[in-house]
Amino acid sequence: KYYAQAKYDGVTAQADIAQMVSQISAISVGDVLSVMNTVSMLLSMELSNGRIVDLGDLGRFRATLRSKSCDKPEEFKREMIHGNRVILSLAHRYVTR
Repeated sequence: KYYAQAKYDGVTAQADIAQMVSQISAISVGDVLSVMNTVSMLLSMELSNGRIVDLGDLGRFRATLRSKSCDKPEEFKREMIHGNRVILSLAHRYVTR
């Protein structure tokens, strides 16, 4: 059987994005990095507080959990959680090359 698989062509780091933003705006690389770090911290805090974070054209972030099941809510224990992750729903459709 065959499945679709994403193809990657390298990594663009946070510093690279900051440099690009700085080149097309009047904002310094340091200021861009400061804002990006602050947004990252606030994103983490809001997700930890059970919020969905909508960043407009960038997309929506939401936290998800994986756990073992139980028959009754009162039987659930924190130890039953065995995974978490953040889902990003993109605001725009993928563009193919």
